[in-house]
Amino acid sequence: MSRPSTSSLATDAAVPAPRRLSLVPGSGTAHVATLRFALPRASLVVAHVIDSAGQTVHTLCEAELEPGEHVCSWDGRDGAGRPFPAGTYTLRLEAAHRVLCARVVTLR
Repeated sequence: MSRPSTSSLATDAAVPAPRRLSLVPGSGTAHVATLRFALPRASLVVAHVIDSAGQTVHTLCEAELEPGEHVCSWDGRDGAGRPFPAGTYTLRLEAAHRVLCARVVTLR
């Protein structure tokens, strides 16, 4: 996904938060997890993978997205293509002053 130059969330209180968030388990080895969410209006969306120590270890999405359904997948790898070790990770989605999280457990 594209990355705009800004890294902050939209500050317009009129921009509503995502209507829903669902975590879809990966199929086979292609994806560990897929976040599905819907936006009623355009909004800056930031999605991170956070490890069990609370550190952001990968950015899945940091972009201004149009209204509608969106999908953000994680294949269990970092930005350089290296697999993360087995463990518990949190997928954190931020949009319009709201934070939604889903927990993922990876096995190797």
